Amino acid sequence: MMATAARPKPPIPPLFKWSECDPRDAPESSYLVDRLIPQRGCHLIIGPPKSGKSQLLAHIVACFLSGQPVFGQYPVRSEKGRSPRILYILTEENKYRIRERVEHNLRGFGLSDEEVAELGQQFEGQIWISSRDKSADRNLKDTIFSVEEHRRWFLQVMSDRDYDVGIVDSLRPAHSFEENSSTEMKPLTDMMREVPAYGCALVIHHTGHGNPDVKRLGGDAGRGSSDLDAARDTAIHIQKGKFGGKMLLGSCHRDDADLYVAVNTEPDRETNTVRWTWIAETGDPGLASALLEQAELFEQIDAAKCPEARPRRSAMKDVFGNDYSARIAAMGKEGLIEWREFSTGGPGRNPTLLMRPGQFNGEEWAEAERRAQEGS
Repeated sequence: MMATAARPKPPIPPLFKWSECDPRDAPESSYLVDRLIPQRGCHLIIGPPKSGKSQLLAHIVACFLSGQPVFGQYPVRSEKGRSPRILYILTEENKYRIRERVEHNLRGFGLSDEEVAELGQQFEGQIWISSRDKSADRNLKDTIFSVEEHRRWFLQVMSDRDYDVGIVDSLRPAHSFEENSSTEMKPLTDMMREVPAYGCALVIHHTGHGNPDVKRLGGDAGRGSSDLDAARDTAIHIQKGKFGGKMLLGSCHRDDADLYVAVNTEPDRETNTVRWTWIAETGDPGLASALLEQAELFEQIDAAKCPEARPRRSAMKDVFGNDYSARIAAMGKEGLIEWREFSTGGPGRNPTLLMRPGQFNGEEWAEAERRAQEGS
């Protein structure tokens, strides 16, 4: 009887001295999108249905391809000194829809149709799309990530073809595991933990039920097992404005401080154009919520065509304090607002918030608020 060969022993985990673990010696964080998305890791984009997750990704991809800063504010960087190469996996929509969205954003940069077409010729080989929609236009069999070979394929294709970014829109149709079971989700979360060795993955995921114990933007974690949140490196939580296209993004990194960014998105269906405008940023979640509330309330005020159409004074007091009139007057002196007549010719004038890209960061906004309060 032949003896079976002994299995090799697994390697001993590496050990480090205390002196080798000084945080001052840790490498600096590098970002694919400055201060928003790290170069490496699995990053979840989380929000309720119809909150703008896919639209946000389309804007980011348009910035990757064109070299434009995200929201006109945050530069795109690459470890390899070139535009990021992208693998885009669609699990719910077809390949034509994502190209349409990206081109709408390219026009939002001021590019003409001819310039968009010319730029598109340069994308050949820079972005590859796997469409898995219900029209049977499928480049992969079965449900991706439910099969070990496909999980390995996702990581390997990013490595072999030198992709910088792998995008999954969205996560739930990409697997057949029980999402609330940590045991069943383990193959997927293990794969998420491997992503940093290969590059950057951006994965859309929906929020679950409200959880007051989750101290993040909106109070909601991603739907399903908590191991999903433990496996990710960054989560970008989206809170959509209740009025117009205002949106608040909370970028929660694993080790770094949170960054909250208020933006405005403006789709123009007649010209097939989508424009994004940066409003402000802050590291203070309380100030972030105030930024969004103020921007939304000013937009309601600005949309009023007559005095009766303006928000109720109680709503203004909730956001701006008791002495609304004095506060608005002080903000006018600070150049934060301008005045215009009502379109119907009604009595009085309407304040309009000036939101020019790059006008405020968190500290400048807080300082302007302080001076306005002192002036009132």
